[in-house]
Amino acid sequence: IAVILAGPGVNILIAFALFWAVLSSGDLNGASWLESLNPSVRTVVSTTSVQAALPGKPAAGVLQAGDRILAVDGQPATVTSATQRIASHRCAGTLTDGCRSATPVALTVRRGGHTLTLSVFPRYSKAERRMLVGFTFGATAKQFGLLAAAGASASEMWHITTQTLTGFEHALTSAKARGQVHSIVGITEIAHESVVAGSGYAFVFLGFISLILAVINLFPFLPLDGGH
Repeated sequence: IAVILAGPGVNILIAFALFWAVLSSGDLNGASWLESLNPSVRTVVSTTSVQAALPGKPAAGVLQAGDRILAVDGQPATVTSATQRIASHRCAGTLTDGCRSATPVALTVRRGGHTLTLSVFPRYSKAERRMLVGFTFGATAKQFGLLAAAGASASEMWHITTQTLTGFEHALTSAKARGQVHSIVGITEIAHESVVAGSGYAFVFLGFISLILAVINLFPFLPLDGGH
């Protein structure tokens, strides 16, 4: 029993160490992938920096990627307050999709070491049901302490384990699910893409594979069990 459990045990420790390293280091790429694996564990937080101004939107040509929004209409900005202040503007006439606000939004931004005040007229989006300027907020990895990173890593591992077991159950009963199972060649290709994308992606992928191997090697039937 000790010999059979040794292999999966090491796989589990490797996965835990890699996830913990990604979260405690604050790597944005790795944290983003971990949150996509388990959205219930928030590993990424939005910031008031501008990630991109959307083409064809009011912010295009006004805001630039990397701008940090300090205030909106003279009020200190957080992601929530900035969104609310922009949404508080109203069109001059009937509220229709694409109508322009009667008054501009005053944005105080930090750009290249300088503080600027910019004006932009938001437009109403029927799909979003609010006024929009047309930019996306940036994001940063959530800061975890050593113990908090350990707890988040354990939560990620538990979620991946349950999803793996569910996935194998579906693979036994669904041809579509079986078609999504990757061969060793497919896994190698994904591994290569992850390494090229950055160290954070690579660490999360290796931890993910290590945890999957631990689960598979604990299955008590041939040819998957660790004893075989």
